Amino acid sequence: MVHRLVYSEIMEESPFGRVEEARIPVHRTWTAESILGYLYST
Repeated sequence: MVHRLVYSEIMEESPFGRVEEARIPVHRTWTAESILGYLYST
């Protein structure tokens, strides 16, 4: 499915009309095992 709306516009048209965006900086230290685990889980 292809759409031309950005994510926030899609959410505004849904029952979740009030949309807020937050950016939360996170520092992670990745190892080969944690990268593989992340890729396997998604």
